[in-house]
Amino acid sequence: MDARDRARVEAIGRLGVFGTNNAADWTPTKAANATPAQLNAQALFAQLNTAETGVIARLATLSAGQQSGAADFHGGVTSKSALRHGILEEMRSCNEAAAAIAHAQNKPEIMDDFRLPHGVSDEVLAARALSFADKAQAWEDEFIKLGKDDDFIQELKDRVTAFSQAKDDKGVGLQKQKGAGGGLDATIAEGLVVLHQLTVLLKNLYKNQPDKLAELVTATHVQRAPKRKKQDAPQPPSSPATSEKG
Repeated sequence: MDARDRARVEAIGRLGVFGTNNAADWTPTKAANATPAQLNAQALFAQLNTAETGVIARLATLSAGQQSGAADFHGGVTSKSALRHGILEEMRSCNEAAAAIAHAQNKPEIMDDFRLPHGVSDEVLAARALSFADKAQAWEDEFIKLGKDDDFIQELKDRVTAFSQAKDDKGVGLQKQKGAGGGLDATIAEGLVVLHQLTVLLKNLYKNQPDKLAELVTATHVQRAPKRKKQDAPQPPSSPATSEKG
């Protein structure tokens, strides 16, 4: 939500509070005595203020959903980065152990299965890591003799699984953020229509009540986002003074 939308949401919320505080002004003691304008005000404020389904309640829910989606997205990015680093470190450890085994057994071809990837995509990295795990099974005892944990193969597979899940979390977070953003835009637009209608209606209702009219203006005012100041164009450098030769 940008500054402009935030200002609009705040104005809609203030109008809702104004309606709650002044409901008696358009709610006569006998419902049958209500004028068409009063009935319209009741309906419009109900559209704003109804618990759970009103515009203001939906704006609160959608705003929270957008923030949650953003948190999930950035959390997924952070988690993925950390897990990617962990996979590469484990693959590097396997590469070093494989090099030691290849040297001890005079079998350089062993290294063909344990080449470290560089600058590859997430999908390629995951596939190469699983390949490391599969190829390490043939040399598992030798790896363990060199200090690798007994379950190092399964641990590498588990890292890949967690890495893939972190990517899914990022995607879900982005989808949630976009979905909430789309619903938020539509609900703000609905709220602005109600705000416009109520502003016109209540200005007529309070035309002889300057105090109430001033409260209404304050409640419905949408603060404009400050404009960026234009930077002055840089002045051309002054030419150095030249001295006349006599």
